[in-house]
Amino acid sequence: MLKKIVQSIMILAIMIVLPGCTNKAGVNDENQDLTKSSAGKVPVVVTFNPMKEFVKAIGKDKVEIKTMIPTGMVPHNFKPQKEDLNDLKTAKLFVYNGMGMDEWVDEALKDVKNKDLIVVEASKGVEALENPRTKALEYYGSYDSHTWVSLKNAQIASKNIKDALVKIDPKNKDYYEKNYDDFFTDLDNLYTEYKRRFSETNKKVVLTGHPAFAYLCREFGLEQVSIEKFTTSSKLSKEEINKLCKYLKDNSIKVVLLENGASSDIVNTLERDAGVEVAKTYCMEKTEPDKSYIDSMRINLDNIYKSLAK
Repeated sequence: MLKKIVQSIMILAIMIVLPGCTNKAGVNDENQDLTKSSAGKVPVVVTFNPMKEFVKAIGKDKVEIKTMIPTGMVPHNFKPQKEDLNDLKTAKLFVYNGMGMDEWVDEALKDVKNKDLIVVEASKGVEALENPRTKALEYYGSYDSHTWVSLKNAQIASKNIKDALVKIDPKNKDYYEKNYDDFFTDLDNLYTEYKRRFSETNKKVVLTGHPAFAYLCREFGLEQVSIEKFTTSSKLSKEEINKLCKYLKDNSIKVVLLENGASSDIVNTLERDAGVEVAKTYCMEKTEPDKSYIDSMRINLDNIYKSLAK
């Protein structure tokens, strides 16, 4: 009888204690969920899509990536709110571009109490180019921040990321090293192919919409000129069209390269009034679900080559 009474008391005690434990875990359920969903993967936070592409190429199924900047938002416009920093509290790796694109990083990290967090500036080691948007240096910074639109810079960024992942997860060092070597080789093969092809073209001026291809052009001895040189708005005036048409004629340019999703007004104006063909490029600031970094860069290089071959 005494034994049954003791058992009943113990069962009652367990029923009282368990709800309390459940509530305690629920206070920090966001962190708990992140840990569970990782399932042994390295939790990584990146600022925007190009950084995600590089981490995916090196980490593959050993990482879980969360992106801070919503797709479609111009990265220069992003200023993190308190809730945007939550994932950094439990992340092991944080990757941002640098080169003035994300000047909020240092200040934001002061509020993140995570001694285990390794921070990687992907563009560290890149030879910077001056910002082509000289009329908006206050907004865009002194340097051209589009470092990721470059095969050689992608190799630098991926090495920075690989080194960090090896430090965080040394038991999978060989895995990260192999992925990095494979990615490096794919980038090198693409570079070698187009280095040869561009050496055979007489034209060297590449006319773009968004001035995002300076680093890529530098690699191949080309010159980027943006239509922003001729207009300050999303619509070209008659005077600006005349000025652009003269430039196109003087430089034998028959193709303008516009970013995927560019204003239809600009596209129609260029095709109708300036008499040029419009080809698509990918800056990768927005997610392209069906394209890897290599896929997007091959399209960019192919369209640049075709624009120079015409």
